[in-house]
Amino acid sequence: MPAEGSADFDIVVSDAPTTAVEAVDGDSLQGEDGTSYRLIGINAPDDPECGAGEAAARLASLVQDPVVLESGAEPFDQFGRHLVYAFRPQGSPGFINAAMVEEGLAIALHSQDSDQVDELFAVQQRARDRAVGLWDPQACGTGPLAPIEVVDSQTNPPGPDEDVLDAEWIEVSNAGSEPIDLTGWTIRDESTQNRFRFPPRFILGPGERVTVTAGEGEFGFGLGAPIWNNGGDTVLVVDDQGRFVTYLAVAG
Repeated sequence: MPAEGSADFDIVVSDAPTTAVEAVDGDSLQGEDGTSYRLIGINAPDDPECGAGEAAARLASLVQDPVVLESGAEPFDQFGRHLVYAFRPQGSPGFINAAMVEEGLAIALHSQDSDQVDELFAVQQRARDRAVGLWDPQACGTGPLAPIEVVDSQTNPPGPDEDVLDAEWIEVSNAGSEPIDLTGWTIRDESTQNRFRFPPRFILGPGERVTVTAGEGEFGFGLGAPIWNNGGDTVLVVDDQGRFVTYLAVAG
């Protein structure tokens, strides 16, 4: 699943102090003293999502030797983990956060504080163009991808976000000529938590559309909070095999 990439960005870290860490999963590390670290600007799949094992194994291989950890503008995440960029002092790829994205083992984030956001999305586009890792239709399943498309959205409606959840929506269409059973399919954002699951035995006919809101009801995320970040976010429609069927960056 991994595909070697550059992910270096001409960053020189050979003289910086290093820290011995081990991979917890595909985007988290733990130091020998128990300190928890979270890689800034990326999100790798968690178990049991497709690619979680591959991402964790690849990150573990990249931190076999001590690495350089550099803090971002925000020192901690909501779980108290240190937010860091991780670099290998020797060898390629040097910039670990970007390597995970370029190899298709993590997605780039709009929502986390990152002064490398443009670079991370640039390497993500390369991963998508090469169809590697999570962007490979055969990595998580078999057969052609169903012709499901995100055709419209309103991700930052007027008014306080928490008061207009039903006005925050994504519209999905069947662009094919055959009905598609969306049982087991999900719509997700960049985060690990926000998931909408289509109801069992829901069939979307040819040319039909369905609107999924941030609110309650059969076609709502139902989490009681806004879903799409106003600073930018990513809509991913994921099929019942765990494959990314369609991708849309939204401005919020």
